[in-house]
Amino acid sequence: MGAPGLRPFPQLAAPHLVPGVAYPTHQALPQPVLPLPQTPQQPLPQASQPPLPQTPQPPLPQTPQPPLPQTPQPPIPQTPQPPLPQTPQPPLPQTQPPLPQTPQPPPPQTPQPPPPQAPQPQASSAKDCTEGAANGERPKRSFDTVNEAQRRAEEARRKMEEEQRRAKEAGAGESRPPPTEEDLLQFQVWLSRFPSLDSKAHNALESLDPRDAVKALQELDQKPGIRNPSAWVCKTAQNVRERTGGKAPPNSEEKSADKKDLDIVDHYGALEVAEDADEKDIKKAYRKLVLKWHPDKHPEGREEAEEKIRAINNAYETLSNATKRATYDAQRQALLRQRSGHGPTDIQGAPRQRIPREFMLQPIGYPDKFVRYASERAMSQCEVTSRADARLDGKSGLDQFVPFFRAAKLSLWWLPDVNNMCRIRALEARTRSSAGEKVVAGRPGGFNLGFEIEVGRDSDLKLMEAGKGELNENVNFIVVSSPLYDNAFRFEAAFRKGYFLAFRPPTSLRMIPYHGGPLPKKVVIDFTLVDFQAMFKFIDIEEVLRPVIEAKGGWVPLVDVKTDANVTAYFGNILQKPMWDDDDFQTYFEGHFEMWEFRSQPSPAVRLRGVDERLGHALERVKGADEAASLIMTAGEELKGLNWRYLLPAFEALRKPGSEEISAVVERMEAQRRILGATAGMLSIQVEFSQLVRFARLLQTPGSSKDVAQRMETEAAALSKIVLARGKAVDSGQLADVVKLSDLKPILSLPGMSTSDTDVLARITSPPLSEASLEQLLSVISLASAANATAFAREVGQLAFHKVSRFGSSAKDVTNTVVALANGGLLLDSCTALVAQHAAMMKHEDLAMALAAIGDKGYEGPELEAACKALGGSCALASLPSQRLLALAVSATKSCAMSVLSGQVLEAAVEVLGTWPPQEAIRLLLALAKPRSRPGEASAEGPNPLWAKLLQKAASVVRPVLGELPPAELIRLALAAKSHAAQGKDLLEVVASEALKRLSELPQAHLLLMTQGLIALGGAHPSVRQICGYWGEVLAEDAKTGDVVSSRREQLERGQGLNGEQVAKLGQILEPIASALDSETFARCFGGMAKRLQRLSRSLSNATRSSLLDQVRRGEGVGFWEPGRSKLKQALDKSRSRSRSRSRSRKRGRRRSTSSSR
Repeated sequence: MGAPGLRPFPQLAAPHLVPGVAYPTHQALPQPVLPLPQTPQQPLPQASQPPLPQTPQPPLPQTPQPPLPQTPQPPIPQTPQPPLPQTPQPPLPQTQPPLPQTPQPPPPQTPQPPPPQAPQPQASSAKDCTEGAANGERPKRSFDTVNEAQRRAEEARRKMEEEQRRAKEAGAGESRPPPTEEDLLQFQVWLSRFPSLDSKAHNALESLDPRDAVKALQELDQKPGIRNPSAWVCKTAQNVRERTGGKAPPNSEEKSADKKDLDIVDHYGALEVAEDADEKDIKKAYRKLVLKWHPDKHPEGREEAEEKIRAINNAYETLSNATKRATYDAQRQALLRQRSGHGPTDIQGAPRQRIPREFMLQPIGYPDKFVRYASERAMSQCEVTSRADARLDGKSGLDQFVPFFRAAKLSLWWLPDVNNMCRIRALEARTRSSAGEKVVAGRPGGFNLGFEIEVGRDSDLKLMEAGKGELNENVNFIVVSSPLYDNAFRFEAAFRKGYFLAFRPPTSLRMIPYHGGPLPKKVVIDFTLVDFQAMFKFIDIEEVLRPVIEAKGGWVPLVDVKTDANVTAYFGNILQKPMWDDDDFQTYFEGHFEMWEFRSQPSPAVRLRGVDERLGHALERVKGADEAASLIMTAGEELKGLNWRYLLPAFEALRKPGSEEISAVVERMEAQRRILGATAGMLSIQVEFSQLVRFARLLQTPGSSKDVAQRMETEAAALSKIVLARGKAVDSGQLADVVKLSDLKPILSLPGMSTSDTDVLARITSPPLSEASLEQLLSVISLASAANATAFAREVGQLAFHKVSRFGSSAKDVTNTVVALANGGLLLDSCTALVAQHAAMMKHEDLAMALAAIGDKGYEGPELEAACKALGGSCALASLPSQRLLALAVSATKSCAMSVLSGQVLEAAVEVLGTWPPQEAIRLLLALAKPRSRPGEASAEGPNPLWAKLLQKAASVVRPVLGELPPAELIRLALAAKSHAAQGKDLLEVVASEALKRLSELPQAHLLLMTQGLIALGGAHPSVRQICGYWGEVLAEDAKTGDVVSSRREQLERGQGLNGEQVAKLGQILEPIASALDSETFARCFGGMAKRLQRLSRSLSNATRSSLLDQVRRGEGVGFWEPGRSKLKQALDKSRSRSRSRSRSRKRGRRRSTSSSR
């Protein structure tokens, strides 16, 4: 009867879907939950309070507990059987005068005082603000006279009014920012520390701002001696509300909980039909909207059209199925009722009597999602997924439908210990306790939904085994009716009060801490239960059509689809509706164009798209990182066979931020690994440059983990080779493609672009580089220079130079071209000649910038020297900006031709240095201190008065901010002042005093450079001696064998301490002042160096070791310290002999390898 090769479909071929299970007819469809009981009466607490003022005698002694439904009627003899709403209203005007503060607006001091106790409002308010408070009166305060009592009461009243006035004025002056989610979470954490607080205390705290509530709880935590914490909380909350002008606490949890974040999709709005629309109207609207929003009719707004068509399809699949529509309507009505301010209707019967024997669990507001477990094994993860989520792997059909709902089949095992205590059991999971058999409802054994709670944190749900009578607190729940929604329930941990089963979108099932008040955004703790007998009513038509068309293959005539036995059984037994006509099928296939391809000519036929085609279409349109990760993780081997253009959008989506949950982060990282592995085999020269550029941009973003970053680097290196290979093919005419100028940056930033082959890219750009503007060429040159693509930069530099060499080029263009080429080290000879040619027409600032750029590369030449002299002769350098003057000084340290300007730069610096920032002044000093001179040219000797003035100005600039300078700037200042120590002694002493304050903070490598600069003060200077003494303390610390602390310290010093080469350098620095040091400092310093060199002798180079041995023999340098001279020589000789033996063994090894190869 069915399609050839299709699995038997007994569920649909007969009126009964599953053998042995009889399904109801259309007139008696199973509902997702039991029908609501009729309870028209009002809640008891509201109806029991009004009759109290009518009775002249106090009724409280007769009814000490909250009045029961039978108690309100006896005290009303006048109206034996009137409805309750009529009796409380007449006496209200009579009782209102003595009790003006009983209404609900701001809470009075006497919420419910009996009329006889009206003279004592304050005493009763403190007593009645807690639930279940003692009936005894509060102790009265004794006063000397009545007048004294009245005076104190008047003072308290005026004080309270003054506080209220100040609070209102402060509130009017500035608005307090709304509380954040962190504030709400902190409130929940503090509330969990006081489980003994009653409901009135909870409501009082929830009426406050969460930050004020936290302060109140923190104050309560500091007062352990309070006998009634609930009463204290109510009173404190009342005081806070009176001070801030807040509202009274809500009467119940139903009014206080904020559920605005919870919503449900509007299927009726998506189809643009009324809530009571019949099947004909729904089908008509669906057909019209599919034609209107088909993406082929919206090429410019295709993404919006696809979103619309998905919403339309989801709405039609829900509203056209009676069971799905009933489930959706039940949840929608519950949400609408709660949002309008109405709680659930009165429910009769305990949860045990209302929950189906076998059921599926759905979070309220998500009628398409079910609580499921991943696999039938212990500690298997539980999650909340929909059929659409399960179909992301590209597979659907009845062979996937049944396993999906089998993992959603649950039951409750009720425990006798406590009312409504139960375990949520996975009925289809087979365990050892069930002897490998499927667990049946009503019998013990099997897996249960379990948790391991950490205080103050969420915990996930997993399958745990617990046999009958076995004590396991991690699988026990207390089920209660939802206080917000009809036919919904909450599951609280039985032995962890305040932890509830919760759904956190998109798929997480968690146990979260909740103690009342608003929930975190999008979190749901209310669940509806759908009878498992209605499972087959959730079959989609896609799950019926796919096996039929897959079995036939290719294009299948529509008539064959309509006459298939399974399709006929689906319409007759599941939907219980007539078969669709051809137009209905066409509308459905065109609406689901991602899955199906429909044609109407020559005869109606349909084709199922391939798995890779469907996956590629889905990946091409993903929006978020989590959605892309889910698609990639559920894909199979077809991921490696996808077209290149499908993977790039998915990779781009994965680089976007997603959920911060650990499971989501791990899934995204694994998805990145998979997609990188899939792209590895697709890199070829056949891929267009536009796609290669997109991939290059993605690979240059930071990796989410170390291994992902390494894979991205590997892919980037491979991509650079593909780009160059395709460039050569395009340049030779084998392929047709171009590289856009805007795409050069990501291409040139790839690793491996420093080869000589990158010049090919300059010949295949669009527009051609020869037609590009000078500004575009210079930008490309800067990019290529930064990427070290020298060959490409030189090719583009030639074009730019020829363009600017033409007659009529402006001086500004010449300057920009020379600077761009010189910064890349390109065409320096041509740049110098161009500057010499246009020097007369260039501005002094532009000429200085061009000369500094050329000189910074160490260029030498007579034309450069002539241009520098021309600049110095025609311009006062003091008029130049600080950046230009500093650039000239720095370039003079690298080029002898530029050093002809050093004297003029020094004169200009004396004039303007006082106005410079400290960092720039220090850099200028350091640059002027070491100008480059030609070999054999003698430097100027003797004091220079200009230097004395310069250093004096530098000291005035630096001294106010010396304590704020970074260590590197302080070292530069010391090295600069050292070059002219005679004139800069004052500056050196200032630096030395600051260095002494930072001795313990400076790394030893920095202190070595600082010592090199300050040594010019001489060994007799106190600061120098103190620094040398510190070196002795640091270097003399020798690690003792077996001393764990010393060994650990030595390991830490390897990253901060001096190595052997640096210690030898320190000896050379301190050698000139050794004789000037006092004996104690000398012994500590040079003795410490000798001990450190003994320990580090093996790490020394041969040249350093030989130099040290020579110093030891001559008694110089580190050999000054006579007590350690012999030991140091012995260590150096020993390390040299070991070095020689290792060298000989390496030579012998090379000889053996050479002889064996021969």
